[in-house]
Amino acid sequence: MSFATAFPPGPLEEAPAKGISPVEGLVMLGQPRYDRGVMRVNVGQAKTDLSRLLARVEADEEVEIARDGVPVARLVRIEPSPGPGARFLEARGSLAGQIAIAEDFEFTDEEIDELLDQRA
Repeated sequence: MSFATAFPPGPLEEAPAKGISPVEGLVMLGQPRYDRGVMRVNVGQAKTDLSRLLARVEADEEVEIARDGVPVARLVRIEPSPGPGARFLEARGSLAGQIAIAEDFEFTDEEIDELLDQRA
């Protein structure tokens, strides 16, 4: 009997589950796994890899941050708020036909010259 048949590979020696490294698998020992779509990392790893985790969140993945294997926070994508000009653009055309501009609204070049000459 060979060593390989007597001792089949353990969970850490097999290929890791989808998106879970062997180290992350250790964090989950003894902890219920509620949703396989959520990536769980420990606090230290989250501090080190925050940019990478945020990139995953931007790709619509959820990330749980755990302390001693117990989830304490979840990173989830938030919907972007409309920009400051969104309300303005939505109101475009809402006053059409309600505002009239008189023909003499703007000064002509001669009128502007006349006003400037009066000041001097």
